[in-house]
Amino acid sequence: MHDEDDFLRKLTESPADDTLRMIYADWLDELGGEESKKKAQFLRVTVRLMGPIQRPAWRQARRKELHELARTLPGAWLAVVSRLKVENCPEAQRKAEDVAELARQGLVFTLVCDRRWDELTATEHPAVRRCNDCGRGVYYCDTIDEARDHARHGRCVAVNLGVIRQPRDLEPPRILLGGTGLI
Repeated sequence: MHDEDDFLRKLTESPADDTLRMIYADWLDELGGEESKKKAQFLRVTVRLMGPIQRPAWRQARRKELHELARTLPGAWLAVVSRLKVENCPEAQRKAEDVAELARQGLVFTLVCDRRWDELTATEHPAVRRCNDCGRGVYYCDTIDEARDHARHGRCVAVNLGVIRQPRDLEPPRILLGGTGLI
């Protein structure tokens, strides 16, 4: 590989290739500079999190480390290298409803979608990938407002790890009307 664009192109073609991620991280370290070092660390932590099961406290610390690193890195770069959960997936919701119905009937299966951003097929637009299971587009979002807008239109999203998240933050903001309640 000759430059960073080569690494990013290869990761777009093979997003689950951890060997490539580690080679890229080494290359970034050799390149030097503060941003390159942060990118290298982000790649290494991402690979470690995919490794053998660790204690919950260790995983939580690594996720926090990724979050802090992501807050300082370019969104376009994160859109290529991140391993994000896919949210607001109608197919996952349908499967969850199917599971709930099966549970009511006394049958339990695990059918909930667990696809990640890095498992999806790249498209001509770097911030959009395609799910091979359901055929839907998944949109990478740098802000919660952008994610909320896509979610409002029924689109699947993957939210930048640097975004500070809150429970149910993809739902539209609720408005108080004269102290009478939320709508």
